[in-house]
Amino acid sequence: MPREAVGDVLVRLGRTATGLGKMPCQCHPAAEAYAEVHEALDQLGRLSEVGCCR
Repeated sequence: MPREAVGDVLVRLGRTATGLGKMPCQCHPAAEAYAEVHEALDQLGRLSEVGCCR
């Protein structure tokens, strides 16, 4: 996958996980994979695009 596509792919994953209620701010304890997606989105400044932390 091209490096420039990583952020968009993570947003898609995050939106899907949010829809399932699996992100760490929705589900405790969250699976490690979802926690890593959440952290990566936060680091990229794109967590707000996912809409999980409301």
